[in-house]
This record gives sequence, structure tokens and C-alpha cells, in this order.
Amino acid sequence: MSIFNRIAKSLAFRSKALFAVLFMNGEKLGRFFSRAEIQDVVGWSNFFQTVPGVRVWEGGPPAYSLALSRSPESPLSTELDVINLMYDLSRFLKARTVIEVGIYKGACSLAIAQALKDNGGGTVHCVDISDAFFSPIAAAVKELGGGVDAQFLHGDSAAIAAAGKLPNANLIFIDADHSYAGVRKDVDEYWPLLMPGGALVLHDSIMWEGVRKTAAELFAAGLPVISLATSGGSGVTLVFKPLAKE
Repeated sequence: MSIFNRIAKSLAFRSKALFAVLFMNGEKLGRFFSRAEIQDVVGWSNFFQTVPGVRVWEGGPPAYSLALSRSPESPLSTELDVINLMYDLSRFLKARTVIEVGIYKGACSLAIAQALKDNGGGTVHCVDISDAFFSPIAAAVKELGGGVDAQFLHGDSAAIAAAGKLPNANLIFIDADHSYAGVRKDVDEYWPLLMPGGALVLHDSIMWEGVRKTAAELFAAGLPVISLATSGGSGVTLVFKPLAKE
């Protein structure tokens, strides 16, 4: 059974939670799930923690990556469960090259870098319209060692991809312009860079209409797509690039 089918089957018991995410404000989710007696609110959107036999590796994101996760003091940061998901997805794909579009403080960048180290080395390419956090992220990745490198590209994300400044990648994480025009353009420019068998991940695919519409279009186009509700209610969508037919 393919990983896509295994993931889909494992999520059947979460239908009640997904319904809640679609119709409730994300800030209320913690209280809702407590009443529903769902014990693990933070980790439930990471299917690697729930699909039997899939997570066959040890390790996880470094502590300083997890410390940068979403909180009342940092509401724009990535949710803790998504940080863990990006680590595990990088490990599952045996990724050596990852592109992250929209890095903010680098919570996912550092989780991905740790995964690349645990995979034997590789490069995370960080693309952002702001370079405010490039230096601390670069220092943290350098401290990891283990054959891991971080490359930083400052500017418009779609223009950077169109200019041929990036390599092909096993995994691409897009969390930048959330307007429909912006995210659709990013997908169109970055999809050709994704290697067959790899995954493109869209963050905020439930809460933001532009990302949600783009994810729906990719599903309608016949691509293997799965959307997961996250602990913060933002949502994340995984789009898998089929292997080339022989």
C-alpha cells in the first residue's frame, strides 16, 4: 500500500476534528479538543506519529527549533506539530536537498537541517522576501555540522525560482505570500523543481482562502493531495509528485 493511501486511511478517526477546524476559530481549538478528550492536541496532525510502521527512524527537531514554534509571543511562527512533520517528512523522503519558501525565524529551516544531517548531509535553500533572520539561522545550521549547508536567497520567491537560482529538490515547503495569485505563482514556479517521488507542502491551506483554493486546484488536476488540519487550525497540504512512468 502506498504511503499516500496509508496516510489517508489512518486519518478516518480524525474527521470530527477536521470538521471542527473548518468551522471554528483556531484559537478555540485547544478548548474544543480538551472537551472531546483528544489527549495529544499538539502532535495529532503529524501522521508519522500515528501510521503504524512508517516512522522507522530515531531523532527529531533540535530544541532551539522547537523553541521557535508558534506561541502567544510569536503568533506568526509555525505550529509545533508542523515543525515535527517537516522533520519526519524530510527523513521519510531521505531528502538531501530541500527548498523552504518563506522562513520567518527559521523554526522549520532548523528542523529540516537536522533531518538532513540525520540523513547523512544535504542543503536547505531558504528563500524569503526579508533577510532579517538569515544570520541567526545560518549560525544555527553551521553549529549543527554533519555535512549540512544552508543557502539563503533574498527577494521575490517566484522571481528567484524563475531565474534558475535553485536546484531540483526532494522536498519544497511553501509558506510565503498567501494570496491566491501569490501562492499559485509560487506553485507554478517551484513545482518543476520538485523531483519525482518528492513532496510539495503548502502551509495554511485551511485557514487562508488563497492557499486553500490552490490546494483544491492541484487535487482537481489529479495529483495525489492530502490536507491535514493542524493544532493551530491553519492546515497543511502535501502534494506528491508521481514517479516517472517507465
